Amino acid sequence: ESAAAEGVDVLRGPQGTVFGRNATGGAIMIFTPDPSQAFDVKASANVEERDGYGGTAYVNVPVSESFAFNVSANYRESDGWIKEGVNTLPSGTQALAPGKALNSLRHEGERVKFLWTPGENTRVVGSFWHGELRDPGAVIYPAISNTLMGNVGTQPRNRALANYAPINPAKFNQGSVKIEHNFGDFT
Repeated sequence: ESAAAEGVDVLRGPQGTVFGRNATGGAIMIFTPDPSQAFDVKASANVEERDGYGGTAYVNVPVSESFAFNVSANYRESDGWIKEGVNTLPSGTQALAPGKALNSLRHEGERVKFLWTPGENTRVVGSFWHGELRDPGAVIYPAISNTLMGNVGTQPRNRALANYAPINPAKFNQGSVKIEHNFGDFT
């Protein structure tokens, strides 16, 4: 059996000794399920305000007595709730049309994980994870004050002035392989 069960561990306080110097506020460890010898399928979908939608899917497939894999995927998209306002500066022009969403987001991720047990005392678990994020994050929120080169007038609620729609795009790929062998007194 694997030493870590699936779940989430939240470690509060500085964790720099074990997890590196940037873990001063704590660490969050996520343990995904290892593949098993039971066929399993799970899926969910959601709809939210502002034309938001998303979903998750998971499937576990046993291929043989010594090999199994699972695949999981998620997706989320939303138009956002902060819209571009109308620029009231006499000489101002906006590159964005009024009403354009400024904090729209899109997140997606896929993970493949395999388990191979070549012998009674050996386990090999490998995984590959790919993700893409497109999210304005905290970039848009300073614009809510609507103070672009002085007083530009009162904007309605959930409106901001901007000449660009900020995004913080990120793509990542992560892979790992863990080999465990039981030597009797130690693993």
